[in-house]
Order: sequence, then C-alpha cells, then structure tokens
Amino acid sequence: MNSRFVAYITVLTIVLFGAPSSGFAQDRASSDSLYWSGDSLVTRTVNGRSQSMLLGARLTQGATSIRADTGVDEGDGIYTFRGNVRIVEKADTIDAPFVRYDRNTKIGRASGGVRLTDGSVVVRSPAAVHYSREERTAFENGVAYEDSSASLTARTAVYFSNEERVDFRGGVRLKQDSTRVFADSLRYFRESEESTAAGRVAVVTDESDRVTVLFADRLERYASNDSTVAVGRAALRTVTSNSADTLFVSAGSLVLTSSDVDRLTARDSVVVVSGRFSARSDSLVHRRTDSLSTSRFIGSPVAWVRRTQIRADTIRTIGDGGSIRRIGGGGGVFVAAFDSLTGRIQQMSGRTLTARLRSDTLRSIVVGPNARGIFFQERASANEDAAGDSVSAEPAVGATVASADSLRLYFSGGDVDSLAFVGVVEGSWYSPNLISRVSDLDGYSWTPELEPDIRHIRTLFRETMSRRVTQRAAPSLDVGRSPPADTTSTSNRIHGDR
Repeated sequence: MNSRFVAYITVLTIVLFGAPSSGFAQDRASSDSLYWSGDSLVTRTVNGRSQSMLLGARLTQGATSIRADTGVDEGDGIYTFRGNVRIVEKADTIDAPFVRYDRNTKIGRASGGVRLTDGSVVVRSPAAVHYSREERTAFENGVAYEDSSASLTARTAVYFSNEERVDFRGGVRLKQDSTRVFADSLRYFRESEESTAAGRVAVVTDESDRVTVLFADRLERYASNDSTVAVGRAALRTVTSNSADTLFVSAGSLVLTSSDVDRLTARDSVVVVSGRFSARSDSLVHRRTDSLSTSRFIGSPVAWVRRTQIRADTIRTIGDGGSIRRIGGGGGVFVAAFDSLTGRIQQMSGRTLTARLRSDTLRSIVVGPNARGIFFQERASANEDAAGDSVSAEPAVGATVASADSLRLYFSGGDVDSLAFVGVVEGSWYSPNLISRVSDLDGYSWTPELEPDIRHIRTLFRETMSRRVTQRAAPSLDVGRSPPADTTSTSNRIHGDR
C-alpha cells in the first residue's frame, strides 16, 4: 500500500476522531467539548463539496450521547444522523429515524417518529426538539404519553427531565383506570403525582354502578392526600346506572377528598340538587361513607322539597342510599309551604327545625322552641237570600295564627295534611271575612323562582358534555398508537336522562 496514502488516512483519522490519548478525557471534562467517532468512514461529494459520512456514528458532548447508523458533519457545528438514531442523556433515551444536532446550542431536532423513555414512561410524537442545556424535550404535531397507570394524548408537549414534569397543550385527553380527563392544557409532576388541568376541563369517572362528571375552568389533583380542587364554574353530577340523578353540585370552587370518608367542600354560589331536594347557600360541606351521607349548608342557605321552602342560618341533611332522610335547621328558621287546596302559603318560624322524609317526600316538619305559625284552612261559608235564609255553602279560606312551644306540620303526598300544637298554645282563628287582617310572619320569605330547575340543569350538562367531550377534536397522531377510547358509552349513559 502506498505509504503516502497510509499517512493521509492516519492524519484524517486523527482529525476526525481525535487521537486515542488523554485528549479524549480532556474533551469529556468540558460540557461543550465534543467527541465524534465511527466504525468506518465514507467520503462523498455533495454539491461540489467533499463530505465525510461515518458509519456506526457516535457523538458525545457532555452528558449527551448520540449513536446512529450514519452520521455526517455538515460544518458550522451541525451534525446529522440517520437510521436507528438514539440520544442518551442521563436516564432519558430518545429514539428516532433522523436527528439534526447543533453542537453550539446543544439542540437536537428529531423527526420521522420519535420515542422518549426513561424506563417507566414512554412519550411518542412525529417530531421533537431536545434542548440538552435546559434538559427538556418539546414534542410537536401530536404526542402520546404512557406510564404504568395512565395514557394521554395532546397536540404538543414539553418534557422537563430534571423536574420530571410534563406540560401538555391542545386537546388533552387523559385516561387513568376508570377516569378520563379532557382539557385544553395539563401539567403533570411525575414524582409527586400532582397535576393541573386548565381550560374547559371535563372529568368523567365511569364506575359499574354510576357515572360522575365534573366540569371546571381549572382542576388541581394532589395524590398525596387524594384530593381534587376544581375552580371556576365548577359543576359535579352523579348519575346511577338506571340514569337517575343522585347528586348535582355547582359552585365557584369544589374541593373533593377521598379516603375512608369522601368529602366535598363547595364555596361561592353553591347549588345542590339531590332527588327532590335542592338548596342554595354560600358554602357546603358534604361527607359520604358507604352507608351514610351528611351535608351542612352555611351562609344564607335556603332549601326546597317540592313545594316547601326552608330558610335558616344553617341547614343540615342526613341521607342513605342516595336519598335524604332528615333535614335540620338552626337559627332564624322559616318554613313556607304552598297549600294547593287554599292556594295560600302556610308559614312557620322558630329557632330550630327537624324535617323527616321518605322516598324524597316530606312526611313531617317540627319547628320550635318559640314557634309561631299561620295556617290557612278552607271552611264553608253560607250565603243568604233576601229573606235571610241560607241557600248555599261556598268554600272560603280562614286562618289560624298561633304560637306554641313547638309546631308540627304533617304531609301527605308532599302536600300539607294536618298540623299540631305542642306545649303552651296561644292563638286566634280568623274567619274568612276577617282573613284580610292576617299579616305574614316576621321574616316571611317565599322565593320559588330561586329553586334550581333540574330539567334546565340536565340540559346544560348535556350541552357542556357535548362541547367538552363528545365534539372535542382529538389530536391527530401518527406515531403508531391509538388515542384513548372515545366517550360514546359514557355519553349515552349521561344523556339517558328521565
């Protein structure tokens, strides 16, 4: 072999690969120094310019290592890799068919179907940009994320290796066990398992006996105490397997905690509907175990059961099996019940209240002590002819105005049936011709227009469900993986309202 050719190859190898001496260790000591090598060399001419391509190319710069079938030094610090390209940086590995790496900025651009993993998480995307100095990778044109417990798709994502954080944006869809989350954006911290979803958030939990749907503008999830915070037009609805509503709650914010006892705290313009019971208040604390549920309404609460309205400083409910069994009220109690027979409002006031229900229907209400009441009754009123003889009897309304230690109102089929006075009783009967002298009790309140309309609520939920879930476009992905399943089955159950 020509000695000049051998010398040329030797010099070229040293220039390209670096001499195998202490110079390599010196380069590795600097994060900006680069080691460039390969198994063999191919020289070619491209656009009149000589270009060398390494087979089995390897590049190392600081903590970043790149391997590929071929690699080309394009000049000006630009290196291109093709075929089985693998970038390794600390615990993260990126695989792609093509990578363009800039040694000056330490930015690698991968395309053709990118896969990132650290051994427990896999992220796929058509293209990605890896920023070595910032230890982050940006995924474009659709991204699919998967770990041992969840799968997620979005239009774009940024993975921060050092923080173990992923920011997803655009048509986010998350599936974890029986729960699906839909949002405009989602931030997830892997180590703490904390996440924040924002923008038209919808959460659907599909269990064997019920479906729970939660809407909010922003949702924060904390795995450490198994709690969820929903903020901004938050609304929650639970529907059983037979499409019957068991609970609806809306508020400015909701906090849900699940442990041995499920706890829900609502604040700001709270609205609740449970069966035939509905209420409004400034705040709510709801607790539920396997056999019992309790609610406490605070801040100008008002509740309705069919045509009966209850106001008090605080209102409490106790229920089981999805039905409310008892209602309690404390401080400033006022009860107004529409009487269909007389067309009047029966009234009761006192310091405390206890109401009992069966099958979501009132059976009795007891108010006391210091109870006062107005009870309208229908009585026959005789008409006389010119001679003074009674010729007919027409029903007319009279009223009993009384006070007692306690007053008891009994219901039948949801309507007022009878009443009872307990203890020392003082009162007067106002005949029909004196009914105009009866004045409402102090603190009178009758506001049926404020009662939540469950039919309207169901319509709003269907429309919101359609906008945020059913009609929401999923990101277009071409990374060899399907997005999470659609919500057709769940939507049918939610929409199957009675």
